[in-house]
Amino acid sequence: MTHNWATIPRRVSIATIAICCAILGIGAMICIQVYRAHEIGEMDLLLGQDLLIEARRVAYDGAQAELLESVGPSYYDLTNEQWFWQLTRDGSDEILLQSPSLGPVTAESWVLDVPEAGGNFVIPGGDVLRGRRAAFPGMVPDETLTFRIAAPLMHITEETNRAAKLIALIFIGLAIVVSVSVYITVNRGLMPLKRLSNSVKVMRKNDTIIDDQKWPPDLVPVVEELRELHWRNGTIIEKHRRKNAELAHGLKTPLAALARVAEELEGDKGDQITDFVGRMTGVIKRNLSRARTERPYGKSSPVHACAEDVSFALGITLRNRMPHIENAIDAGTTFWGEEADIQEILGNLLENACLWAKSHVRISVTAPEPGMITLSIEDDGPGMEADKAKQGAPVQRGDQEETEEHGLGLLIVQDIAELYGGAVNIGTSPLGGARVSVMLPGKIEA
Repeated sequence: MTHNWATIPRRVSIATIAICCAILGIGAMICIQVYRAHEIGEMDLLLGQDLLIEARRVAYDGAQAELLESVGPSYYDLTNEQWFWQLTRDGSDEILLQSPSLGPVTAESWVLDVPEAGGNFVIPGGDVLRGRRAAFPGMVPDETLTFRIAAPLMHITEETNRAAKLIALIFIGLAIVVSVSVYITVNRGLMPLKRLSNSVKVMRKNDTIIDDQKWPPDLVPVVEELRELHWRNGTIIEKHRRKNAELAHGLKTPLAALARVAEELEGDKGDQITDFVGRMTGVIKRNLSRARTERPYGKSSPVHACAEDVSFALGITLRNRMPHIENAIDAGTTFWGEEADIQEILGNLLENACLWAKSHVRISVTAPEPGMITLSIEDDGPGMEADKAKQGAPVQRGDQEETEEHGLGLLIVQDIAELYGGAVNIGTSPLGGARVSVMLPGKIEA
């Protein structure tokens, strides 16, 4: 069974939305990385500027370095911000002077492990800093000093996280807008497929073919092929029916003649011929019923009216033996098939019920599931053995078996129901007799 979520428009929409969201997600990640790279570049530039500014605060006489007063407040004077700088002697990594944020130089002071070309490094405690270094001119010939400066990488991470949240919100909004737009566009673009599907359903249930509304060029060949197939199917089946009718008509006369000859014969030979003629007549009748059921799509029949017609015809045929027939079928009940087929079903089952009923026969219809109806014929006569009916054997009613003709009628009903995708069930009726239920395609309209 096909679920609603598995329709072509929804599958295409889901696939397209998934691709768009993936592209937007990758775009958001790229934007975040570009922003992070920009922030790192800005920090490197800031460190370069601060290096020049802070280095001018250092006075070095060749033996001792001294920190001059700052022109204004500086992060490098704060002890809890991790903005550091150091002046070291190359070769020995001796710390000559360091920023107030690192405190005075002691034996426990550690050198800022800034890479030669600048970049990230880890300080004791596990925090990550980004630093730069540059040569500081010494007062003694051939003496080289290095000025190292660093800032916490956490500032870049925090800025990047704030930017990532903003970018994520923007891209989520874009994803929602794109998803809605894709869903609407795909559904509108594939609307002709839905119209074609509905047209095919209408073609199967009613006496119509696909309508002449405007179709997209891609679907025109499909529509024309379906119309041609519908017409050809009906034509072939009508020819098949006519040939079956001609064959039956051609066989009836010789069989009737054989039956008369058998009546004139005495002994077992006459009985054997009569038996053979009866079997052949039954085969012809059953196959004609099959041929009638092989119908083109697009037929529908009112069940209530058909039941009334069959009941009226049985009243004339059975006359004094006719029980009361209660037609409890809703007037809006429709059988999706040819009228001759529902009349064949009603005729066989009602005739059988009327012959065995004491005084009451009831016809009713229910809708157990969408697109299917269950036609039930009940009587107050003796019950019917369901097991034998399923096996195709003669059916037992009370103390007697069904006649060959009536047993053939039930088999014909089973054939018609199966060819329509339905089934026949036999049970016990609340009236006290048998209940034969036939499931067929159709609907009940209020």
